[in-house]
Amino acid sequence: MALSNRLRGLGYQPLVITAHLRCGVITDGLLPIDGLLYAAQHRRVMPGQQIATRARDTAVEGESGAGMLPLQVLGGEGPDWYYAASVAQWPSVIAEGVDHWTKRLDTRYVEVLERQRARVPTSGGRYRGYRMPVAYRHALAVTWHVVGLAEQIRDLLALVTHVGKKREMGWGAVIGWSVTPSATDHSVTGPNGRLMRPVPMAGGVLYGLRPPYWLPRHQVPCRLPVI
Repeated sequence: MALSNRLRGLGYQPLVITAHLRCGVITDGLLPIDGLLYAAQHRRVMPGQQIATRARDTAVEGESGAGMLPLQVLGGEGPDWYYAASVAQWPSVIAEGVDHWTKRLDTRYVEVLERQRARVPTSGGRYRGYRMPVAYRHALAVTWHVVGLAEQIRDLLALVTHVGKKREMGWGAVIGWSVTPSATDHSVTGPNGRLMRPVPMAGGVLYGLRPPYWLPRHQVPCRLPVI
């Protein structure tokens, strides 16, 4: 069955999604909302199953597994289709900075190892120490524009407690979500013709069109929005 016949149903409407943030978010700034919804839907439909990794180069998509997202599909019948969903729209007032995460060898048993004349290499391997910088940005709230099914989107966002990277360290905590109707569709093109999400463009930057964004078959030359 053609992609358009499967996905272009009734009930889609322009929406504004807002995440009210508790702390900073580790992100490149784009933070596409369809990626967050994809992860939530995967968690709901396939609990306990990890989303595919780069090493396996497989993913749940389309009619199999977790299925399609409750978002309008754009881009025609070819392989370069994408969702009507913008990247993150940050307010004019934000805080940006650099923090670090660290990893150190637990030294509680070092004396025991020394008595046994054992050597524990800390310059490489599993016991190597790290102090890695991470760039973050913080605002009271961040928004996205989509065309989709409001109730199904709210249902998925109820599963999303954090956004961005290093969530296990507490970064990107979300206080709450709101999904409200919008009078204008700004999912792809915003005010004054401003681009709101990556779109295919010959000679553009290689980037993902839809989640999972790291999957090679989802990456094509794109024109990227300015954040």
